[in-house]
Amino acid sequence: MSETLRVRAYNVGLGDCILVTLPAGKERKHLLVDFGSTRGKDKAYLKAVCKDILEQVGDDPLAVFLSHGHMDHFKGLHNHLSELDAKTEVLLTTHHLRTAEAMRAGTRDGPVMSALDTVMKDLKSRLKSEKSDEETRALAEDRDETDRMLDELCKELGDRVRYLARGAHQVLAPFLRGTGAKIEILAPERDNTAYTERTFSKLLTAPERRSIGRGLILDMIRERIKSRVALKDLLMAEREYDNSTSLVFSLEWKGKLLLFPGDAELPSWEVMHEKGVLRPVDLLKVAHHASPNGTPVAMPEVWKSLIDKARKPRFLVSTYPRKDWGMPDPGILSRLGQEGQVISTEDVRGTPGFVDVLVS
Repeated sequence: MSETLRVRAYNVGLGDCILVTLPAGKERKHLLVDFGSTRGKDKAYLKAVCKDILEQVGDDPLAVFLSHGHMDHFKGLHNHLSELDAKTEVLLTTHHLRTAEAMRAGTRDGPVMSALDTVMKDLKSRLKSEKSDEETRALAEDRDETDRMLDELCKELGDRVRYLARGAHQVLAPFLRGTGAKIEILAPERDNTAYTERTFSKLLTAPERRSIGRGLILDMIRERIKSRVALKDLLMAEREYDNSTSLVFSLEWKGKLLLFPGDAELPSWEVMHEKGVLRPVDLLKVAHHASPNGTPVAMPEVWKSLIDKARKPRFLVSTYPRKDWGMPDPGILSRLGQEGQVISTEDVRGTPGFVDVLVS
C-alpha cells in the first residue's frame, strides 16, 4: 500500500485551521497550519478542535505555522496554548509579524511600519476621548487586542519562534527527516517596501500615486492620524498589509506540490511572480477565505504559473459566508471549479467538523 499524506481542514467558521500529517516510516510528523476563528464557532467548539488535534498528534512531533497576525488565524492557538505548548517543537511565522517579541528580534523594521507603530500606540485611548465612528473604534480595539494576544503567544513560546522570509534555508530540515518532504518559503520578502508601496499607495490620490515613494506614504499616514481623516481606511490598509506579508510556503512530497499562502493578497502574489518562485500546484489552500483579493485569477500571468490542468489541481477553501467582505466570492469559486476540484469547509458538519484531503 502506498504512503499517504493527509491534509485535515477543520471548519472553524471564519478562520483557518489545517493539520498536515506526513508519513515518516513507522511514525508520523505533523504540521499545524494556523488555528484561529473570529465568528461562527464558540469556545466549546474550538476546544473540540484542539482535542482532535491533540488526539491526531499523540506523541508524534508537531511544528506550527502562523501565517500572519490576524485572530482568524491564531486565536485558537493562543487560547489553547496551554494544551498545545508541550507538543509544539517550533512555531514558524512571517518575518513581518507585529509583536514586541518580533521587534526585539529585529524583524519589525522599515520606516512606514515604524511610523504606524509610533503613532498608533495610544490610538485606543485617543479614540475613547474623541468622536469616532463605531467601525473605526472596533478596528482600533481589535488591533490593540491582537497585539496583546500575539505578544503573549510569542513570549510563551520564546526561542521556539522563527520569523521567516523568502530565502530561508533548510526550513524544518531536521524535523522533516524521514518524510521525504521539503518546505520552501516563497514569501514575504525581507524588505517590506514592495508591500507598503502597493498597499498604502491605494490611499493616495491619482496625482500623488505618480510620484509614489516612502516619504509621501509616511506624510500621508502622519496627516491622517493627526487630522482623523479616513482613519478607518488607514486601519483597513494595515490589515491588507498584514495579509500581503503572510508567510507563504510550499510543501513538496513525492513529486506533489502543496501551497499554503495564508491570506496573501494580490500584492504578495505579484511579488512572488516577479521573483519567479511560483510553480504549478497539486493542492492550493485558497487565500483569504476565497475573497476576490486573495486569488490571482485576474492576473493571467500569475495564475498561469500556478495552474497546470494536467496535474488535476485541488483547491482547499477554508471559508465562512461574509457577504459584506465578499467571501466566499462566487466568481472565484466558479473559476476554481473550472480549473480543478474545489473542496470547502463551509458545509462540513460535526463537532469538530473537518474534511480530509489525501495525497499519494
